[in-house]
Amino acid sequence: MILQLQEAAGTNTRMLARFCGVTAGFFMNAQTSTMCTALLTEIEGAEEWADLGRERRKRATAHSDGE
Repeated sequence: MILQLQEAAGTNTRMLARFCGVTAGFFMNAQTSTMCTALLTEIEGAEEWADLGRERRKRATAHSDGE
């Protein structure tokens, strides 16, 4: 999957890093840790975006009742 993401991104490595970092930060949990960790370690620059994903998850779960 990582190779496919890299191929799809082509030369736009900054976009790939942001997408993977935010996605991994948002979805990291016990069931997804292997894939999310791979995204953060295999995609250069992804780790710097993980905090944004974590923050978005906090905001999304803070309003999980639809308010």
